[in-house]
Amino acid sequence: MDSDCCNGTCGDGVTGSATCAGACNTLTNSASVISWTAVDYSFSAAAGGSIASGTYYLNSVSLDNPYAIGSQYPEPMAQLTMTVTSTSSTTGTMQIVQNEPDESTYSGNVTLTLGYTISGTTITFTVMCQGAPDQAFFLEGATLGGTSPNYTYTSSFTAYATEIEIYGSVSDSPLLFYLDMP
Repeated sequence: MDSDCCNGTCGDGVTGSATCAGACNTLTNSASVISWTAVDYSFSAAAGGSIASGTYYLNSVSLDNPYAIGSQYPEPMAQLTMTVTSTSSTTGTMQIVQNEPDESTYSGNVTLTLGYTISGTTITFTVMCQGAPDQAFFLEGATLGGTSPNYTYTSSFTAYATEIEIYGSVSDSPLLFYLDMP
C-alpha cells in the first residue's frame, strides 16, 4: 500500500496522482451486492444540499430505460462502501471501496479517494487517488474535466440527512445512484 496515497501523493510521488501503486484506503466493503434496476419514470430534479459525514452504502442503482437491463446491459451488479468527511457545508473527501462482481475485467475491490465541492445542485469530484484506472462506476455519465492526473467529474446530486443521490447517465439513459447511512 502506498502510505501517502490518501494524503495527496500517490503512486509515482506526484501530488494528486490519480493512479496509486496500491490501495487508496483501508475500508472494508461491507455493503450488500445489489443489481441495477430499470425503471420507466423520470427522476426528480436534483435539489443539492449538504453532505453529512459518515459511512454510506450503495443501496440501489436505477436506470431510466425499461428495455436496457437484460438487453443492453446484463443486469449489472454493484457493491460500494463510502466514508465521507465533510470539512464544510460545501467541501470534503470521500474514501471509497467498490466492487462490480459481475464484471470479469474489474471484479474485486477497488479503492478511491475523491475530494468534492458543492455549488447549488452540482457536485464536482476531484480524483485524489484511484486504485485502478476507470473504476469510479458511480461517476458513470458525469461530465469529465480537468487534466491528468487530477481529473474532475461533475454531476447533479441531492443530499438528505442520511442519503445521497448522484445523477449520471449511460448510453443517454438517465441513471441514479442511491447511497445511504444505516
